Amino acid sequence: MNFRTVGYIRRTHGLEGRLQIIVNDLDSDFVCSLKSVFYGHSDQAPEQVLDIREIRPHRDGYLLLAEGIDSISDAEQLLKCSLFLPEGDLPLHTENESLPDYADWVLLDCDDATPLGHVREKQSWPAQDILICAGPDGKEFMIPFVDEFVRRSDAENQRLYVKLIPGLNDEA
Repeated sequence: MNFRTVGYIRRTHGLEGRLQIIVNDLDSDFVCSLKSVFYGHSDQAPEQVLDIREIRPHRDGYLLLAEGIDSISDAEQLLKCSLFLPEGDLPLHTENESLPDYADWVLLDCDDATPLGHVREKQSWPAQDILICAGPDGKEFMIPFVDEFVRRSDAENQRLYVKLIPGLNDEA
């Protein structure tokens, strides 16, 4: 399994073993949905997993309460540890990553690779990015650019594998 360093443990917070963590370039909703994260005393490889009981935004990072870390002395043992996630668990893109505009990329059904049309443009909206697409008949439809709909990408062949639900276009 390949891992990517996603942040580090900055300091303890309180007496109950909470950790203040800094996470680099990941969406807040994604971070707050994590159930576990790996840690290590070097940035080379993870050593153990932390099962997350609670995680929430706090100042310029997050507060994390993990199983088995029940006191400030437990938490102090993890100071300055790097945090890791398996590459397969990371979202398709991160907040600060330079992204292609996806114009003219082919849309394929993620289950059976049926052609669904192509992307006309990608727009940034306040809640999330949106793909403006055209079906094989030229009819325009929109797809939220989130993992629930855009399942994977193939940059080399300029293809997006998507999962459509009824209502996104007439083909779903």
